[in-house]
Amino acid sequence: MAEAQDHPITKPLIDRYGKHVFRVVVKRLWMKERFGSGYTAQNLDWEIPAPNAETEYTSEKPAEDTPEKSDWEVLVSADVPEKASPCVLEEEGPMEEATMKEAPAEYESSPEGELPTAKVYPVEEHDEDLPAKASPTEAEKDNCIQEQKAIYLPFSSQHRTMAVLQEVLEGACFAYGQGKLSELLREHGWNCVEAVSLRTWMSHLASIQHISDTVHSEDLWESVAGIQDTAVNRTPIDSNVLRKFLDDAVKLTEILEMKNHGNIVRAIQLDIGKTIEGLSRGEQEAEDQQEKKIKLIAEERRRLAEREADARKDQEKNKRECQKSAELEVNALLEEAKKSLETTTFFSQLAM
Repeated sequence: MAEAQDHPITKPLIDRYGKHVFRVVVKRLWMKERFGSGYTAQNLDWEIPAPNAETEYTSEKPAEDTPEKSDWEVLVSADVPEKASPCVLEEEGPMEEATMKEAPAEYESSPEGELPTAKVYPVEEHDEDLPAKASPTEAEKDNCIQEQKAIYLPFSSQHRTMAVLQEVLEGACFAYGQGKLSELLREHGWNCVEAVSLRTWMSHLASIQHISDTVHSEDLWESVAGIQDTAVNRTPIDSNVLRKFLDDAVKLTEILEMKNHGNIVRAIQLDIGKTIEGLSRGEQEAEDQQEKKIKLIAEERRRLAEREADARKDQEKNKRECQKSAELEVNALLEEAKKSLETTTFFSQLAM
């Protein structure tokens, strides 16, 4: 121990952990036979029980995942305080004897003069449980069902609906501008409904603070402007998109507080909704009838196939019967011919 206090390798460890902890760790290493044969208990300046002493180790603590430590920190027991009392040496003897019994055979003695280090095993890292995927909400399920059942109105009806809806909303915006945005109308010279497009109105209304604050959905302005784009570009849309346009058109009239224009849009929304439902029912009924007819045709085909198979079997059977009958007939004729030949031969022999 006197040599270890001045050794350049062990001195920093003694300064960091203290003499007592250093002595405890060295004691454990000696118990595990990690030192050369030249080291004895007298060399280490303490009395240590014989290595063959048997002590039952009764308490075990479950292993816990801990951060990776240095070689020296692994040797220092977690329950040994930095400033341990002198009685620790006496209490740790049995514990260390039990540890010695469990030490693996792969440990080998270190060369003399070197302080052996303990083998560090990597701490197994466990990935945290991944968050479970959120299940779809009822609204999302309903949207999926509606998208699956999407139908298309005749294109002429789609286009006329979008054109009328654009005209009504442009009228609502112009009426609102006359009452609340007269300065904006004068500044741009907008003196009639036809002077301002629906998309232009959406750009200006979205930039007005007290109006945009009342809008809960940020895509309302772009959605309403899409009504004009659909009408101008003649874009085909399904029933789901059409319903979305009508819903957003109603919201816009409510924001602008244009009651008369809102009533017109609601009437269009109601009538178009009924038309879509009627078309959906009609198409569904036609599809159901078609499926029934296809099933009947398939069943009839199956029966015809069975009848055809039976007819082919009967044909083969009749052929075999005809061939058998022909065979018997030929055999009978041959027998008669054979008898006639025998009779002729007999009488010919008598005549001779």
